[in-house]
Amino acid sequence: QSNKDVILKLLKNKKIFETTIEVTNFLIKKRDKYFLVIYLELLSIHLSTNNDLKYRLAITFYEIKMLEQALYHIKRIPDKELSLEYLKLLSNIYHEKLEFSECIKTIRRIEKIDNNNPTNIIMIINCYRRQKKIEDAEREFIKLQSTSISEYQKILIEIQINLAKGEFYEAIKILENNEKQYKNKQEYLELYSTALRKIGSLKKSIDKIEKSK
Repeated sequence: QSNKDVILKLLKNKKIFETTIEVTNFLIKKRDKYFLVIYLELLSIHLSTNNDLKYRLAITFYEIKMLEQALYHIKRIPDKELSLEYLKLLSNIYHEKLEFSECIKTIRRIEKIDNNNPTNIIMIINCYRRQKKIEDAEREFIKLQSTSISEYQKILIEIQINLAKGEFYEAIKILENNEKQYKNKQEYLELYSTALRKIGSLKKSIDKIEKSK
């Protein structure tokens, strides 16, 4: 930080700039994200109108779970220039930060470009569920039924909604009816363990989570 202004002046030299680009590309291939963000930040300041650099910087911060920095850099892209790819990253950042209202708002923008994508609907259902807006989650779940989502994913979401509603025995009924088919699936076993724990069946709950591990 103390030498940033000096380094930015150096980047005006064509040879130094080209070498910096080479090092940046090397770090991308090497997946050394902690050094990479330093180089990307310098290049992003030097090329202040380059949105792809801002996006690359945001996604790198997102991958190392530095969410505030990721949000800061994606928000540096002018709102009207947020493409589908940029919006998807923004929605993921909001979701990870537990800012569910902002996440939903961003996904609604995505839906105007990429309508009826099951991934978008699943994320909205999860946001509503985490906000305890169960009726809204159920409404989105009805929309989800008409997409190409697998039966397994539908079952998982139905169980999650039942758990959020406090309908633990209904969730267990669905789990029991499908246990033979999905008995070796990690997510399935984890939900089974949660449902059993909610009704106080702790020994069985531990058994399911042990199988999941």
